[in-house]
Amino acid sequence: MKVKASAKPKIRTVAPAVLDDYDILDDEINTWLAALERKTDQVIFVSDSCHSGTVTRNEDAPMSRGIPIDTRPHPLGTATFKSSPLTCVRISACQANEKAVEYPEAPKTHGLFTWFWAQALKEARPGETWDDLHKRVSARLRMENGRQHPQIEGKSQRLIFKGGFAELQKTIPVRYVYPKTPKAKIGAGRLLGVTRGSVYQKYDAKAQNQNSAVITITKVGTTWSEGDVQGTFVTGDLVTLKRYKPAAPPLKVFIAADLVKDRPLVERIKAAVAELPMFAVTPHQEQCKYVLRILRPKQTDGKYIYARPDDSAPRTCTGQPPQCWVMTSGEGLVHKDLITAMRDADKGIKVLCENLEKMGRLYNLTTLTSAPGPDSPVQFDAEVWRKADPGTQAQTLKADNRTWQKEQTVKSTELAQADLRAGRMLTFTLRNNTDRPYYTYLVNMTDRGEIIPFYPPAYLNSESGLLPPGGVRHIEEVTLFIETPGREYIRLIASLKPIDIFLLTQDGYRQGIKTRSEGLNPLEMLLVTKAGHTRSRVGELSERTAWSTMQGAFEIKP
Repeated sequence: MKVKASAKPKIRTVAPAVLDDYDILDDEINTWLAALERKTDQVIFVSDSCHSGTVTRNEDAPMSRGIPIDTRPHPLGTATFKSSPLTCVRISACQANEKAVEYPEAPKTHGLFTWFWAQALKEARPGETWDDLHKRVSARLRMENGRQHPQIEGKSQRLIFKGGFAELQKTIPVRYVYPKTPKAKIGAGRLLGVTRGSVYQKYDAKAQNQNSAVITITKVGTTWSEGDVQGTFVTGDLVTLKRYKPAAPPLKVFIAADLVKDRPLVERIKAAVAELPMFAVTPHQEQCKYVLRILRPKQTDGKYIYARPDDSAPRTCTGQPPQCWVMTSGEGLVHKDLITAMRDADKGIKVLCENLEKMGRLYNLTTLTSAPGPDSPVQFDAEVWRKADPGTQAQTLKADNRTWQKEQTVKSTELAQADLRAGRMLTFTLRNNTDRPYYTYLVNMTDRGEIIPFYPPAYLNSESGLLPPGGVRHIEEVTLFIETPGREYIRLIASLKPIDIFLLTQDGYRQGIKTRSEGLNPLEMLLVTKAGHTRSRVGELSERTAWSTMQGAFEIKP
């Protein structure tokens, strides 16, 4: 629906009760928006409706979001409307000549645009604009229904809600509070990285101080954890992580500088790193996992100057501002985003510590191993697709408004040897080799620090990935585009109980040299199709059979 600019119409001679029996005109809406704009500049108008009005209703096809055309003359059909420009943000579900589709998800039917718009609002971050949300929703709608194109008008570069909203918190529910002992159980366990000794605090979105009540974890199960309580909790409270205690020995870090004048900065970084639970500072480089080296490199034409072509780090020049490079024990740069400017030491150390914590969480997940027992009961293959050649006879698939042809199928255990190139697309097949149903989850990890759970997708519940005994599932809900050269991982987690896999979500490294653009990453371009919701009740099970995991690592070549 397109809103036309207008001013106050001549409608006083029409009784409101009469107008209630007729459609609302674009010009009426325009008049209301103009009146609102005279009072505030923060008007956002979102419409999930179609221009035409036909309806198809059956269980197999999406429905048009509309009603039959009203052929009666409208009471305002002869009213005069004076045109005036609008600056407010107007978002509509489709173009003027398109239908807005509904999505039947038993027992309810949702507007497809509304579904994705609500999901995008939930995922929004401070600093994003209404245009960012529009692009995200448009991409997902395009994957699901290529005939519907959301539109945006007005000052779309405004920050969402003025940017004044909090980052979405990762919360865990309190499942049970023991009546006679100061203990409680929370709804996350080993699979989601909960460890003994970690502390979770009560979450209250309205409270300024979140430290009033805490749970210190003393026992960790597969999908649950138990701990000692300080303060007051009731079943249904939410908690967030306050302090993490690693289950494994901390990663050792060696910190040094090329110049004597940078030694005070080294000492400040040592003190900050010593406060990170997953890391420990060592005075011996030969014992370390990572090296943090303070350099003062010089650039020419955007490239660092090296003393010798085979050097792992650039030459330090006295007159240049300091940088901290995160390197391997052999002094190879871990990732180009792990170069942090230290001209402002306070800000630089904060960014560095945030990135180190992300490195630690990524390391923990990539080294996660199954519970003791047999091989993983659920395994996966990856199908590799490339853009289709004209007239190809190969198997093809439509995604992202393009046709793809199948290139190869790779078992998860063979991904490391596969020839994968940037610009490819992956789909997945899961196989349950047991006589028990398993909830299945797929997580993508990148060398950019990202942890992105992508199956089941966020708009479905955690139980939708249930794979029945002996079942084979060719996943159509999501496709994964691999567009950036580098190392990536696909982690499969299979559990006899559902888990909130999105607690693992992590953004990429925060660049300390320049601000990286906030465009869509490949996993935000997800293909959405119909998927059933299957529920199963499972009793308490032994750790040996309760869960398993397997991982495929691969290198994306240019």
